[in-house]
Amino acid sequence: MIGSAQTTPSGVSRRTLLGGAAASLLALAGCGDGGAGGGSSSSGGNVTLEWWSWLSNCPDLVKMYEEQHPNVKINFTSVPGGDPAYQKYAAALRAGSGAPDVLQIEYDRLPQFAYEGHLVDLTSYAKPFQADFPDFSWRMVTIENRVFGIPIDLDPMCLLYKPDILERNKIAVPTTWTEFADAAAKLHQADASRFLSFFPSNNGIRMMGLMWQGGATPFEELAPKQWRINFTSPEASKVMNFWGDLIKKGYVKATPAATPEWGNEIATGVYAIDVGAIWGPTYEIGPYLKKTQYNWKAAKMPQWDPAHPQESMWGGLSFAVTDQSKHKQEAAQFAAWLGTDEKAVQSHGSTGGLYGASNKFPQVQAFKSRQPVLGGQQENLLISQVIPTLTASKFRWSPWSQYAFNQLQTEVPKAIAGSITYDQALANVEASVKSFAKQQGFKVV
Repeated sequence: MIGSAQTTPSGVSRRTLLGGAAASLLALAGCGDGGAGGGSSSSGGNVTLEWWSWLSNCPDLVKMYEEQHPNVKINFTSVPGGDPAYQKYAAALRAGSGAPDVLQIEYDRLPQFAYEGHLVDLTSYAKPFQADFPDFSWRMVTIENRVFGIPIDLDPMCLLYKPDILERNKIAVPTTWTEFADAAAKLHQADASRFLSFFPSNNGIRMMGLMWQGGATPFEELAPKQWRINFTSPEASKVMNFWGDLIKKGYVKATPAATPEWGNEIATGVYAIDVGAIWGPTYEIGPYLKKTQYNWKAAKMPQWDPAHPQESMWGGLSFAVTDQSKHKQEAAQFAAWLGTDEKAVQSHGSTGGLYGASNKFPQVQAFKSRQPVLGGQQENLLISQVIPTLTASKFRWSPWSQYAFNQLQTEVPKAIAGSITYDQALANVEASVKSFAKQQGFKVV
């Protein structure tokens, strides 16, 4: 066990749907330390693995894997995405029985379960695949220099916009946040029934993504069980006050996202832009549209400083091995296959909204797939341009990410209402998260 950390649900989750490797893993089986669950184990014969995930392509992946590995049977269980999945995980893992060998876990959730001691240290198993993924994707699954998950997808943020509204009002797609603010004023002044975009008052993880893209680093691991927590940096203040100013002027609408009312506003063109993520067309916008409305487009995020571009993510998932697995070697092999096998990478990319974390993804057919909601735009070609900038980022998640999301969802609405400033809201979040982390036995600076 690394440590212990308990968090509360995050309010609004991200989407709710969604050969050589084997040899390398088998070669390493003897030197793997097995991680949180104790020594590496292998039956040497036929094994059955239990796998929990909410991806829609899992049955196809099971068939492919069993064909390539006749001695392994995969029992797949579909779990609901988001908070319901993690509640199910927590119940089984903390009970000490009933958990699967392999489970799907998003980057922002992984540190919590790793610190609780429920995930196997996969460092030795992952070593042969270091070059198969961008460096920053490994940072998403690493705690105390140990790898606890195999990266599967990347979810960079992007602008999703309606060209018809922008063109009708002679507004160019903003490439800087200054242009974004100018466009917000121009559109709302021309048509008071429309807003350039919305601010999701109930979505802490999206707020965090905006701060990440602005250069903020709320969490920094300094040493074992020692972290720096900083929500009051100039970068975080810049981002939140930028949105606060647009909200105060009435140019951007602060509203709970992912509600029926919000969905109707998306469908009726109240908003020209959704500052979302690559999976937004499939899982956030598409469900509210008729096929005749599939005319949105995607663009890269506006920049604070075009000379030093920064990007961020909203989401991203991995597969991890639980401490309850009796077949840790085979489970680790399966998790690595899910992230590195070319057919598996192709399958992930074909589901709609998954940008494969593997460096192999640009070579598979799915990379050039056309996004229906975006009128056939090849969204992945756009997203691939921001990966190097993500690699340069120092952002990472913490064991208290979910708690921080909740605090943002509590404090920022107070600033929106005018009862406190946005800087006060950030200071309140920082103080609360620091206190929570200390209660869990962490040293905080």
